[in-house]
Amino acid sequence: MNCKHKKSLVMLITVVLIVTVTFFSAVSIYAQEKVSIRLGRPTHFTMVPDALVLEIFKEYQIQHPYVTIKYEPTPFREYFQKIGLSLSAGNAPDIFLQNEIWRYVENEYLAPAPEKYDSDIKNNFGVAVVPVTWKGKAYGYPLEGGLRLTLYNIDMFEEAGIHIKPGEHLPAKDWQEYRDFALKTTKRSGGRIIQEGFKVPSETTGNVVCSLASFFWGAGGEFYSPEQDRICLDQPATYKALQLWDDMVKKDKISDARYELDTFAKNRCAMFIAGQYYLGHLKQDAPFINYGVFFTPPPKVEAGEGIKAGELAYDNQPWMYVVSADSSPSAKEESWKFLQWLTGDENAVQLAKAGASLYRVSAIEVAKPKVNVVLRTYLEAQKYVHPRTPKYWRFLVTRFPPEIQNFLLGKKSIFDAVLTAQQQINEDIKTGRGRL
Repeated sequence: MNCKHKKSLVMLITVVLIVTVTFFSAVSIYAQEKVSIRLGRPTHFTMVPDALVLEIFKEYQIQHPYVTIKYEPTPFREYFQKIGLSLSAGNAPDIFLQNEIWRYVENEYLAPAPEKYDSDIKNNFGVAVVPVTWKGKAYGYPLEGGLRLTLYNIDMFEEAGIHIKPGEHLPAKDWQEYRDFALKTTKRSGGRIIQEGFKVPSETTGNVVCSLASFFWGAGGEFYSPEQDRICLDQPATYKALQLWDDMVKKDKISDARYELDTFAKNRCAMFIAGQYYLGHLKQDAPFINYGVFFTPPPKVEAGEGIKAGELAYDNQPWMYVVSADSSPSAKEESWKFLQWLTGDENAVQLAKAGASLYRVSAIEVAKPKVNVVLRTYLEAQKYVHPRTPKYWRFLVTRFPPEIQNFLLGKKSIFDAVLTAQQQINEDIKTGRGRL
């Protein structure tokens, strides 16, 4: 056989092989059971944009052509009620986003992760495994959420003579230095604050507790009893953290405690506690703000106080994608497979750039060198997050903020505010308020 004929034969065999593989691949895909997954998620500026969500879903469906993902977005204010009603009626989405699982588990609304996914979650997500597990079982994959650090206005700091290197994690070593930054950047006119050095949150939303948590945990506090059966606000760390805020408002006069939101985005505030999700809001609504980020410092502690000097602890309110117990077996299996892929290294960079909190340890390392210095600081802070338990958090962020506001506005003493909130929350726990 001459060389020409050999080449022709090789080409023919190659074509036959390609056609055969393509044919059997197509047959395999066609024969594979079609799976439809419904995914519910709140829409809000604090979450990853819907456009990116749909792009990621599309990529998964390209890789898995037998899967169809049906996206079911709901306005944030309506989301929890809608999910609760759909679970009660037995028609909840196969996958939905939550930030507190214990009530859903106790009502048998969630499917525990199968063994291989349970192992993946427990071995690869650091301290974020705490809020996604209940009584030893994993019930979700953590993603998005709100790790909160201190954003600062670079121009206001420079004008006040405070120079911070980009990426410097702890320029304020303790609370006194933090107060000094706030004092130097505060501006007044005729006794009125026209530029806040630090925005002390005083609204009645959960943002207050989430912002307070960095100071509270930094002071060695814990919201829950050791048995996790009640809230324990009446403790030195609570008073220490709230007293710091009160001193900033009433002694230092660096913050206006009246109900006014978002002065940082209005270019009237030098420091503000915020999660990386807030960066999307700044990009969209306040692109003129020149900002950086650093770690919120712990208090200066003396020996014998029972607190480790220099200890960092940040609020990490992870959201998690969970799977409904009512889903079909095939939908459950594919849902867990999808969530493992979603939180994996492949999607790390684009999710991080969109402001999502990443929790898979390897995904964080993949994303860090490919994002800007602000996002990288948030990712690097993950090693310092507080492994909080997820129980009763919604009671806490509903009842405590109004009492903090009453205290900061001078309507109640710090003790009355704390004890009132504690009594209300523990009564909620006792009576079962808020159960699905």
